[in-house]
Amino acid sequence: MRERTVHIDCVCGSAEHILRFMYDEDEKEVYTDVQLRQYRNVFKRVWVALKYVCGYTSRYGVWDCTLLEKEGIEVLHAFLTKALEAIRKQEDTDRGKK
Repeated sequence: MRERTVHIDCVCGSAEHILRFMYDEDEKEVYTDVQLRQYRNVFKRVWVALKYVCGYTSRYGVWDCTLLEKEGIEVLHAFLTKALEAIRKQEDTDRGKK
């Protein structure tokens, strides 16, 4: 599997707010990873774990945010543009084979 990866940091600098986008050249797909919230306090972690073990689920999901500056937006735009161009090129190649 050949892939290209780009990491984009949040304006706040938190390691928990890093976005990772991967483009798989073989599958022609873009994947993304999102870091979910982590609790530093051990008691808070235990409390959250016990709630989930007992079947608790939040109806809103687990959310946090990542703020992008101009540079991050430009990096993401360039990455997605290259991925889209590669997918279109592959589609054109596949159409030419038929």
